[in-house]
Amino acid sequence: MKRILITISSILFLFGCSTNNNLVTVVPATPSNLAASVVSSNQVNLSWTDNATNESGYKIQRKTGTGNFADIGSTGADIATFSDIGLTPNTNYTYRVYAYNSAGNSLQYSNEVMITTNNGSIVTIPLAPTNLSGILISQNQVNLTWTDNSSDETGFKIERKIAAGNFVLIDSVASNVTNYSNTGLASSTSYAYRICSYNTAGNSLQYSNEFTIVTANLPTITTTTLTSLTASACISGGNITNSGGSNIIERGVVWDTLPNPTISLSTKTIDGAGVGTYTSNVTVIPNRRNYIRAYATTASGTAYGNEVVYCEMCGIYISNGYFYHPTNPTSINWVKIFEFYDEQTVKTKLPVGQLDPNTWIYYMKKNPDNTLTFSDSIYNPGFSSLALIVFSNLPTTNPGYTPQWPRSSECNNTYDPSTGEYKIKIGYSSSQGYRVSEEIIKRY
Repeated sequence: MKRILITISSILFLFGCSTNNNLVTVVPATPSNLAASVVSSNQVNLSWTDNATNESGYKIQRKTGTGNFADIGSTGADIATFSDIGLTPNTNYTYRVYAYNSAGNSLQYSNEVMITTNNGSIVTIPLAPTNLSGILISQNQVNLTWTDNSSDETGFKIERKIAAGNFVLIDSVASNVTNYSNTGLASSTSYAYRICSYNTAGNSLQYSNEFTIVTANLPTITTTTLTSLTASACISGGNITNSGGSNIIERGVVWDTLPNPTISLSTKTIDGAGVGTYTSNVTVIPNRRNYIRAYATTASGTAYGNEVVYCEMCGIYISNGYFYHPTNPTSINWVKIFEFYDEQTVKTKLPVGQLDPNTWIYYMKKNPDNTLTFSDSIYNPGFSSLALIVFSNLPTTNPGYTPQWPRSSECNNTYDPSTGEYKIKIGYSSSQGYRVSEEIIKRY
């Protein structure tokens, strides 16, 4: 019997219990929900949840930076708060708490809380992001999105693993950014992603959920050069050189006023099936810059070609003009460069008017009859371009000429569709008065 009692005592000792007057004492339950709050530049207050009913008290451990944990204080039973004083500003501290009694310590520590004292303030590690998801944009691009649950992150770190490999950091984004595009991927490959938030106190204690996606073996396609540009249409198309191992069930082009349009839009053409080249008639969104790219769809997904930009008035226009003075018929050479933009850019690109003695910027729009209207002062809807005019080789003596914008009554212009040339009138002033010259502008 004595030997049996000794064996039971040994078992009780091994399992964290004690016997006293034939009573068994078990180790207390682990505390949880440890939190920290700043009081001053050298004091942090801790609090936690007391989950035990038999603890003698709690012991608090702390580590500085990457050092080791050590006991720094204790509390009595049922006391779940502690004040840590004498801290140093701009220093990382990590805390954890455990319960104890005569049987021993709680089987686990509480959660860890990391903080950084910073000139009287405290920075806690940010909450982890959640709801990580993504979509396959092409055979070599995945777009990720997630939910930002913190208000104090510096940014987010994106980690990726390929197939059965290990997670590695591939990039980071700034605070409040909740999307990321991962490009340059291999086709028919499994990729897994996870995200953590971070700030000066460190990374979030957990990662987001993991998101896994397999890239498809999609077709290889390029977008053809735009031709036959008008104010409302152009001709585009594509060239499919590889089907990706599956039948091409649909092909065409898609366009939008924003980059990277997809086939979810209604602004697209459907131009048959199969590999090879094809032509697409595009009805563009007028008075806007249109982003156009070819697409090819198989059972595995949709591949997109390179993006081309339609802007019927976009480009560089050069005019070599001459001015013939009525009493001094000396020819004057100059070059004018016209740069045309989309309407949204026009609305925000300032200033207009004279930038220097030889450079002017004007609002410009193309009229239904293909003539041009200019303004150097007030923006009105329809002015979908900017004209940057640079004059050169203007003589300054015998007589000297200063470029000026012509009066509205003199701003007549015509368009020749057979040559693509615009004829407008530019005004000049000299010591002999105001003169107007007709100039030919042609796109190059």
